[in-house]
Amino acid sequence: MKNLNNNQVLTLDNYCSRGFFPYSKIGGKVFVCASDVEDYLTTNIIRKEVKS
Repeated sequence: MKNLNNNQVLTLDNYCSRGFFPYSKIGGKVFVCASDVEDYLTTNIIRKEVKS
C-alpha cells in the first residue's frame, strides 16, 4: 500500500467513496494498492498519442 499526500487524498477519497477501487483508512490516512489505481487508470483513461 502507498501513503499519499493530502492533495492526492482529496481526489483519491472521491474515487474510493464511489467504489472505483478498494482502500483502507487508518488514523485519517487513506491507503490504496498502487496496482489497483494503475489498473483503473490504464483501463479507463485514453492516452492521446502525440504525432511528431
